[in-house]
Amino acid sequence: MLNHDQVRSLTRALDGQRVLSVYIDGRFGDPAERTAWRRRLAGDLHALRESIVNATREERGAFERAVSRLDECLADFPGAIGARGWVGFITGDGVAHAGTVPVRVSPIVTWEAGPRIAPYLGVLEQMQPLIVVMIDSRTARLYVVRPGDIQPGKRCERVRIWTIATSVRRRPRLGFTRRRAAL
Repeated sequence: MLNHDQVRSLTRALDGQRVLSVYIDGRFGDPAERTAWRRRLAGDLHALRESIVNATREERGAFERAVSRLDECLADFPGAIGARGWVGFITGDGVAHAGTVPVRVSPIVTWEAGPRIAPYLGVLEQMQPLIVVMIDSRTARLYVVRPGDIQPGKRCERVRIWTIATSVRRRPRLGFTRRRAAL
């Protein structure tokens, strides 16, 4: 999986080139649908072929070379992808990036100048770690949570809890009478 700097350099490297950007949703609810992503991909590629019918012979050739390289990348997955998603950026000259991602992606297939990066930035955003703290009367435990992974962090035996005391004699808010405040 790429990080932010690698995505930036990939975008710069492919700027101006025709890129086949492919996002595949690898999840399936029914085992009979584990290859449904292939049918959807075939339909999307067919629609792209029809949309470039009037393009130049070079562009159509580059598209077909990119599709054949895509097929080579996906040959490792005869059934299910084995991950929540798959992302590939492929040109007529070669595969710039292809691999699984641990979060779900919306299925997208485009053939355009430069890679379609916005959905990948969403993947990177979902990969940000979340810190969870579980506190009881004696200890506090920290956990780092990422999609599909929970790592135990630091355990603190002595926990000090600071509270900010507020004055009981504060002035009442507007519309709040002293008699109600006494209740």
